Amino acid sequence: EKSSIKITARPFVCEVFDAHRLPCKIDLDRVVKAVNCSDSIDDKTPPTKVNGKDLEKDKNGWPRTLAEPNQNYGRNPIGVGVSYPLGIVPSSSFSGLQSETEEKVKFYACVCWTDVFIASDDELIGKLGCAKLGSEEDINNQSPPYKYPLEIHQSTPLRVLHRRSSDVRSRFIMGLSAKRIDDHWFRLRLSTSAGTYVKEFVHGDCGRTLPSIQSMLGGRTDITELDCEGMAI
Repeated sequence: EKSSIKITARPFVCEVFDAHRLPCKIDLDRVVKAVNCSDSIDDKTPPTKVNGKDLEKDKNGWPRTLAEPNQNYGRNPIGVGVSYPLGIVPSSSFSGLQSETEEKVKFYACVCWTDVFIASDDELIGKLGCAKLGSEEDINNQSPPYKYPLEIHQSTPLRVLHRRSSDVRSRFIMGLSAKRIDDHWFRLRLSTSAGTYVKEFVHGDCGRTLPSIQSMLGGRTDITELDCEGMAI
């Protein structure tokens, strides 16, 4: 039986410094509509096109609308969206948010490239030991013969080593599914324990993450698109 998983996207807290006044509900609703490029807060009509027009602002500097109306959240021209409603929260929400996310399972989707020739879906999922993307197993109910949950060991990534201490951390890929696009491109969906560096899990970070998608495929691999789909609560 599949586990019940609720996808909530990624929660966030913003702090406004030196605000001239406390925003009211109307202000916050206006922000949601502007960011999501929609005429109404609950508008979920997919966009038909994006023409890249500049952001329009009112006399106070608030964003008014973007290129096209009726965009659902996450589909605006710069790929960012927020769900309704925004609300005023105490400063303690910062620390509370961090402690909550440390124990959550996060869900990602990505597009990857490899210099290894991929002849078929069967060859791809055979090397990765995972389910086929879109199958009944997908990432929610991994079990033998699949190798997930998979424990990986990640050294502090080179891209953040200048600001974080060097260490080796154990993380888990809870589930993985893959689908071939063509001879060198493929899609992945995965669920991970909090704190997992997904980009490094794909390209291996010069051998600093093991195992990785690159080590399992046996050739150079990189990630070109990455989307955080949500978090289990």
